[in-house]
Amino acid sequence: PLLNAPAKVWAGQGRWNVNVSWSAVAKPFYSTNYICQLTNPSGGTSPFTTTNTSLLFSNLQLGQYQFTVRGNNWCGQGSMAAQTFTLSGLGNPNNLRVIP
Repeated sequence: PLLNAPAKVWAGQGRWNVNVSWSAVAKPFYSTNYICQLTNPSGGTSPFTTTNTSLLFSNLQLGQYQFTVRGNNWCGQGSMAAQTFTLSGLGNPNNLRVIP
């Protein structure tokens, strides 16, 4: 799958929220679910599995993150796609901005 850039980055109650989305895997190689991982600025990781093509991360700290995703179906896992984004400065929910 090809990742889109993080979208709807805003500060919420002193923390950052980021929506990351990606393109679905087309047939005949389509995925039944997606295996995802968010790596935080300190190097810690959070794994996720979803059937959706987007995830919302809330209460993030400032710093650089990496998000990875790969499709998964009965034949196994597909290739991995990655997106790096940095959260810095102040945000405003009425003035959404994308930070690539």
